[in-house]
Amino acid sequence: MSENWDHNYSNKNWLKNYKDIYSIINSINPEVAISCRSTAYHIETIAMFNALVSRRIGFSSKGLKNTLTDTLHYDNRVHRANQNIDLIKLFTKDKEKDISTIPYFYPDVNNINKSKFDEIFNIDKKIVLINIFAEHKYIWPIDFYKEIIEFLISEQYYVCFVGLEKYREKIDSFLINKNYHSVFNLSGETTIDDLSYILKKSDLLITIDTGVRHLANCYTLKVISFRKTPNLDSEFGQYVNSEIVLNEKINREKYSNVKDFVNILEPKIVIDQIKKLEI
Repeated sequence: MSENWDHNYSNKNWLKNYKDIYSIINSINPEVAISCRSTAYHIETIAMFNALVSRRIGFSSKGLKNTLTDTLHYDNRVHRANQNIDLIKLFTKDKEKDISTIPYFYPDVNNINKSKFDEIFNIDKKIVLINIFAEHKYIWPIDFYKEIIEFLISEQYYVCFVGLEKYREKIDSFLINKNYHSVFNLSGETTIDDLSYILKKSDLLITIDTGVRHLANCYTLKVISFRKTPNLDSEFGQYVNSEIVLNEKINREKYSNVKDFVNILEPKIVIDQIKKLEI
């Protein structure tokens, strides 16, 4: 998928994603469809409208008010994750009740190869997962993690990379070149269900802003995430107490509610945060 697929209306990937969402909605034929706050929720909103869903509920921010039957105002001081929780509360019997962050229909425990991962994770060491690649361009080169990994190894942490299959070779080459024989590479070795099992058996996740970060937040795993995307903290900032978000200031000067930023993110800053966690 192109890194800017949700901003480029002529992009074929944008059209493919729209068609996929439209087809799903059309096949279900719901009476009500809700578009949550997400990076591409304008696609969802248009698909809901074209699928002729009778009641279409969503946030009114991207010029799509007329395609919705019920619009919800959002406060950009409130994180989008919490906006979505507030949206869910509109349809609960007890609107004051806390909404659990643990997924209801995930994972499929029958799809987890527990024996495979228990050999790796049933050890008498603290386990740190590292997730460094994403589909967007706001990532750091793999050598950025050299000093961080060496600190973790020196402190007797067990270090394990997670990610997609297409990044496996890059990580393997990095580990071989740096002679990190004790660091494990699980990129491409986990299903989405496996990942939930691994997260719950780990002590810390170091990651950029990806879906892995959000899954870890669901399980209140300690997380250190960092980013340099030019967005408000209400879009990608901290939203659970178990997470530390490090913002690199570059390209973010015009945003008024950027907190805890550094001018340039360096490995030492990440290491200092690990020390403070005392995992």
